Amino acid sequence: MVAEDAVIAREETALSSQVEDRVMIMNIDTGTYYEIDKTAARIWDLLEQPKTFGELCDALCQAYEVERAQCGSDSSRFVEEMKGLGLLKIDA
Repeated sequence: MVAEDAVIAREETALSSQVEDRVMIMNIDTGTYYEIDKTAARIWDLLEQPKTFGELCDALCQAYEVERAQCGSDSSRFVEEMKGLGLLKIDA
């Protein structure tokens, strides 16, 4: 799980565009495109400016009716997956 005080930021090589309620993201290093759904797009939007993982979860809990533990678990999984794709960076 991502630490509460870890700073999450978009990679500079990740370009994105809003398409209705989804976001298309391209890793310009690999030329690979990814499509994320509405909830994941909200996370992507929140990370327009770097945030700690705790700040990210706070914002998501305010936007959605979700328990903090569930939000942390789901968001951590998403952030780590996006890091693995070269779209986000995590500075612990």
